[in-house]
Amino acid sequence: MSRSGQMICKIAVLGLGLAVSGCAILSGPPGPVTADARLNALPTQGLPVEHPVEIRWSERMVPFITAETDGDAAFTLGLVHAHLRLGQMAIARQITQGRISEMAGPFTTDIDAALRAFDFGRAAPQMLAAMPPETRAWMDRYVEGVNFYADQIPDGAWPHEFAVGGLEWEPWRAEDTLTLGRASGIDINWGVWIILLQLEDVALRDRVLERLVGLSREGRATFGDSARSFAGLKAFEQVVALGTQAVKSGSNSFVLSPERSASGAALIANDPHLGFFIPNVWLIAGLRSPSYEVVGMMVPGTPVFGFGRTPHLAWGGTNLRATTSELVDVSDLPSEAIETVDHEIGVRYWFDERWQTRRTEYGPIMSGISALFGDTADFAINWVGHRVTDETTALLGAMRARDFTEFRSAMKDFALPSQTFLVATKDGTIASTIATAVPARPENDPLRVIASPERTERHWQKVVSGNQLPFEVNPTEGFLASANNRPTPDESVPYGGTFPQDERVRRIDEILRARTDWSAEDLAGVQMDTVSPLTREFIDAVRARLVAAGEADPAVRQAVDLILAWDADYTVESRAAPVFEAFAERFVGAAYGALGRAEEAEIYLRLSRARRLLLDDIEDLDDAGWSAALAASLATASEVAAKGTRWGDIHRIAVGHILSRIPYLGDRYLERTVAVPGAKETIFKTSHSPSDEPHRATFGAQARHVSDMGDVDANHFILFGGQDGWIGSPAFSDQVPLWRTGKLVQVPMTPDAIRQMHETVTVLRP
Repeated sequence: MSRSGQMICKIAVLGLGLAVSGCAILSGPPGPVTADARLNALPTQGLPVEHPVEIRWSERMVPFITAETDGDAAFTLGLVHAHLRLGQMAIARQITQGRISEMAGPFTTDIDAALRAFDFGRAAPQMLAAMPPETRAWMDRYVEGVNFYADQIPDGAWPHEFAVGGLEWEPWRAEDTLTLGRASGIDINWGVWIILLQLEDVALRDRVLERLVGLSREGRATFGDSARSFAGLKAFEQVVALGTQAVKSGSNSFVLSPERSASGAALIANDPHLGFFIPNVWLIAGLRSPSYEVVGMMVPGTPVFGFGRTPHLAWGGTNLRATTSELVDVSDLPSEAIETVDHEIGVRYWFDERWQTRRTEYGPIMSGISALFGDTADFAINWVGHRVTDETTALLGAMRARDFTEFRSAMKDFALPSQTFLVATKDGTIASTIATAVPARPENDPLRVIASPERTERHWQKVVSGNQLPFEVNPTEGFLASANNRPTPDESVPYGGTFPQDERVRRIDEILRARTDWSAEDLAGVQMDTVSPLTREFIDAVRARLVAAGEADPAVRQAVDLILAWDADYTVESRAAPVFEAFAERFVGAAYGALGRAEEAEIYLRLSRARRLLLDDIEDLDDAGWSAALAASLATASEVAAKGTRWGDIHRIAVGHILSRIPYLGDRYLERTVAVPGAKETIFKTSHSPSDEPHRATFGAQARHVSDMGDVDANHFILFGGQDGWIGSPAFSDQVPLWRTGKLVQVPMTPDAIRQMHETVTVLRP
């Protein structure tokens, strides 16, 4: 049968399978359920706890757990995570284990093959074996709580995701938790390397690499030891795209000293940038046990707080974008050095498929997944995540730390996802520290896209951990900020990759320097800032030419006037924002076309670096090039200006379950779309493809946290979405209106305040 015939057959069988099975997605989501009904579904009697455990629930369904033993606390966390997000956890497990086709049918087997080739959970058994006994005990009790909850679910009462995905419950394992953590730790640089690896023009790829690394101020760089180009990367590219939705590839975090605080205490503000999903990647919770007292954000399926507040300190982090891996050209390895691994991939509504993947001592081969053993060069990935590290113990240590020294010490075994952690303490200390593990590249060895087996062996003889890298305490400026930028100019140990543009951190710096009387409420306002420094600089770079164009051509004057008068603030009501986006999108392409570098521009556009790099290249445009570029871009901008389009008319976000993204059938899971401010370079990040057409923001600031260290109850959080993953629950998407307007939900820590704000009580009894 031809390839097209196979596809038609698969589609037909998939449709028949959906119809015959009465798939839940065809009948739509379940109806509404009350908060009382949701909480009454939590088992409360005959639980394997040593003493009664109290869970107090706020009106937003935020739990605060009080337990007399650490083991009971861990168990209850697992129970609560399962109650609120079991469907989300089950789907995440399927994805990270390369079992998407068991849910989605015959069109994702190549992605499953790539996921299995990479094997996020490869090191999990060794990681568990190396855990300290107290960490393993905490992990095991958490897993017990998840499974106890699942065992109590009556027939017909499973989360809707199970019916839609055709899932049968499998007991949760500690290995599943560690695999989730590994999947959130992908090397962000892979997204760049994939593009460069496929370029056959050697001069082009070297020029692009030099520009990108120069923009990052990383130092010297080279394509590497291989002159080959690598094909067959589609499946791996899809794996990276999946991973970047679950890893903090963005994020802002900043801390202020008491000298800059209205309360006289240190302040902290965090907002991780992830995919705009409902259920959210995060869950808000509070916990008190003999060893722990903490409020903050957790990833369902993991037993630790990713960021938050204790009585002694608060912490947050942004992705460091460290080079936690090396791509290794293994094309010349002898056949006996390559192991072939067979996989049986279960396929819903179709025949199961057999795939083969390959691995080497340098890691899994990730090229050519879709066409194995073809006539193409091959590369493997040598990755820290396939080695033993211990993020669980590190974050448990953070939850117990009493000062920055103890916090930094706890991070010594933390590697993934690589982080710049910012810390504010009760005694007024503000600090930043790196948490990662990177191969020990020599100081004078340039960054390589791809290394030879011999070179990678030298690099990986030693791995450098975060506590060997620079840190900063109490800077004279009185504040520290991180937005994925290089945290320090110290290059004594190379650890970075292609750092992103620094627009967000420059904007944070600009704002925080302006005052010395900041409050926690003020910082919540900073998190909502939607001004783009890059847009301001871009407008300034073309200002004179725009003025001249507007004077010469009345047809473009309205568009020119809107752009020139604009303060680069991407508010919902802004008319200038869509006009500028229409102008800039076309100007970049036309300008590089006039420079004879259109292919180079396409790469920069894919990597969201084009506008920044064009500011350096614009001086090379001659008058003819300017004329051509302005004519193409202002014509479209003028059409947008004439329509009176506002930014919120075209820049929107979907409010609905993640199932709403399924083509054709997903609309029944979509509650609404709403206008949102911001853009991909603003502090309040709502990332989007460059476009003057209607589009949806899919990645950005989907959770926020602010704490004042002078008041143990002054902790505020918010999620895009809500606490409860159960479709129809009143806490499913109730925080979206607050999230859009900059309001936060208080999560206190003192017993009296908890009783006042968390009025609903559940008691778990042995």
